[in-house]
This record gives sequence, C-alpha cells and structure tokens, in this order.
Amino acid sequence: MSGVYGDLSLMGVSDILQWCEMSQKTGTLSVKKEDVKKRFYIQNGKIIYVSSNKDEECLERQLVQCNIVSSSEIDNLLRVCHRMGLPLTGYIISKKIATFEAIESILRQIVEKALLDVLKWTEGVFQFVDEVPDEIIDSPVKLDVSFMLLQSLKVLDESRKNDSDDETERVQKLLDKISDGKINLPPVPDIVIKLREALDRDDVSLSEVVKTIMSDQILTLKILKIANSALYAKHEKITSLQQAVVYFGLNSLISIATIHALSNIVPKNASRVKMVLNHCLLTGLIARLLAPYCAEDPEEAFVCGLLHDVGKTVLLENLTPLRLNESHFEKIIDEYHPVAGLRLAERWNFSEVIKSVIRFHHAPDTDKTHFKILNLISLADRIAHNLHRQEVIEEELSKIETSSLCSKRFNRENLLKELKRLEQETSLFA
Repeated sequence: MSGVYGDLSLMGVSDILQWCEMSQKTGTLSVKKEDVKKRFYIQNGKIIYVSSNKDEECLERQLVQCNIVSSSEIDNLLRVCHRMGLPLTGYIISKKIATFEAIESILRQIVEKALLDVLKWTEGVFQFVDEVPDEIIDSPVKLDVSFMLLQSLKVLDESRKNDSDDETERVQKLLDKISDGKINLPPVPDIVIKLREALDRDDVSLSEVVKTIMSDQILTLKILKIANSALYAKHEKITSLQQAVVYFGLNSLISIATIHALSNIVPKNASRVKMVLNHCLLTGLIARLLAPYCAEDPEEAFVCGLLHDVGKTVLLENLTPLRLNESHFEKIIDEYHPVAGLRLAERWNFSEVIKSVIRFHHAPDTDKTHFKILNLISLADRIAHNLHRQEVIEEELSKIETSSLCSKRFNRENLLKELKRLEQETSLFA
C-alpha cells in the first residue's frame, strides 16, 4: 500500500482531489486538523463515500436522521456489509431500503458540507493511500470531483461575500460611533482620580501619595520596575516607593497609573494590549532620553510618549466582539486609533498637549502649536518600533541631528548605547 503525505498549508484539499480526478486515482484521502478528521473515498477519480467524526458529515448518522433506517438497523447493515464485503450504499439500494436518487442526494449534501469545511482550512495534514475498504469500494453512487468542488466553492464564495457585507456594516457602525464620540469608553480609574486630586492640592503629602499607590500592589511593582530601568536608574537603585514618587513626579505617576488601568480593560485581547502598552512605555522612555536634545521637558515627553497609542486599547475593546478577519482588524486599529484615543483623552480630561500627541503623532506637522513635542514623539515612536534595527535608528538619529528639532549636539555613540540597553528591557510592562 503506497501513500502520499503532506501539510495542507502547502497543498490544499481541492488540489489533492483534482489530482485524484485527473489521474483517475482509487484510494482514501484522510485529512486532519486538530480534533477534526475526515475521509474522502475515491474510485477511478470519483468520490464514492465520505466519513467524518462530525455527525452531519457521516452517511450512517444522516440515514438515521432522515428516518431511512433506525440506529439498530444501521448497525446491523454495517455488520452485514463488512462480513460480505459489499458497499453500504449499494446494499441499501439493492434491498430497496432507499432509492439510488435518495442515497445520491444525501451523499452529495454530506460531501458538500465536508468540502465546505476543509476548503476553509489553512493548516492541517493529509494522507492519501491507494486502498478503499471492501464495504465502500464499487459503490453505485459516484460523484464528479470537479462538479462537487465547483458547487462547494460557489457556496463558500457566497458565504464569504455575505460575511464581508455584514462585517463592513458592523465596522461602519463602529466608525460612525467613533466619529460621533459615542464609542464605548472605560471610566476614569479610581486611582487616577485620587492622584489627580492630590496633584491639584497644595498641601498634599508624600505619604498620602504613596498610600494611594500602594493600594494597588501590581501598580506599585510596575512603578519600581520602570524606576529601575536602564533609562531611569542611572545613578542609584530605587528601592522604595517613596523614592520613586519623588523621582518620577506626580504627572508621570498618573500616566503610568493610566496605562496600568488600560492593561486590565480587554481581557480577551490581553496579549495584544500588553504589546501596545510595552510599545507605549518604550516610546515614553525614548522620548525622555531625546528630550534634552530637543529643548523639551523630559517628563512631559515621557508622559506624551506613554499615552500616545492609548486609542489602540480602546479599539481592541470595541473590535473584539465584532469577530473581524485579521487584516481588517489590523487596518482599523492602524487607521483609527488616533481618533479613538482622542475620544478617551477628552473623556479622561487629558491636557491639550497630550490630546494633540494622541491625535497627531502620525502627522506631526498638522498641529503647529505643539509642533516640536509632536515631532519628538513621532521620532520616538518610529525608533521604538525599530529598536532591533540598527540601520533604521542610525537613519532616524541623522534626521534629527540635521533638523531644526535638535537644539543641542548629542553624542551619537552614547545614545546608541542607551537605546541598546533599553532594547533588553522590552517587557517592562509585563
């Protein structure tokens, strides 16, 4: 018994069946994806039978479902056919339990369902062996492979078109909500409200701020982790939250608390949110590093960089229930996260400079009022995305060095070393 084995990602079921048809093969094509298994039985290039561990794709189950035979009768028929080496379909027809037309119609529907399913597979394995069991071979019902594939592909195309139309409608409704400011937004976290209230008071004490932050142990750990990162802890290790509060300042702490809160709002997309927030933190740290060379306040640069992509977390929360295809999902996030982020910034009462950075960090020349900080965050954003690509960073540093943005000569070698150290800390917000 010879066989052909392979990966369905390299050779799809339609290609294998067409090969069977053109070569007039006789044998069994088995396909498997995770716990789903199917077998297509081929004789002289025609489909004569199909079996599956899905009830709706199993002829025996469907014969019972259509009240042609009972469960006990089908078990007895299978035993007889196996003992006598006769095809089940032929035996049922010869005994006038069902007509040829009825068996052909049921088998056709089952094959179409099985094909519709496997034609969607992008992964899995297959095996073709040139052997068909005696209780299946020489079945009187023989289905044309090309016709069955064509019918299944027509149904699949129509299904995809309907899904696409429905998806487009759902997406448009969401985009309309974003434009109208009616998108679902999370409430301002309690800890952020408390820290803002502390910032507005002249008599706030260090112990009060520390006590507020310590109510969230995970946030406390993240603050200490960031405080001891390569770009912050240059001189001494920060060992207490009191030291970190003094070191950061309240504005930076509020921004870290904001990002921390956003990391908890999309549990179904936790890994994506983590990637977004890690990128935000890297951008903030890079912006803080570059700020002195651009005559910008390092802490404001850190805060703006930290919050520039918050719109992505908002979209992840709103897009997840829509069950979009991956390319559509990513396209919407890329195109609309600045607007979604602006809606959150307005709801959470961010400062005007932060609103501008969130809205225009991909078009930094749009807002002349905040031109310098926008270009700084845009630069930090690009470097953060390419932190592992030395040639891209070199090119970006060359641009800033020769632009009006740079107000102070910098040591390129030292900057590259700092960025290299930061590259090793890409999971600070884990």
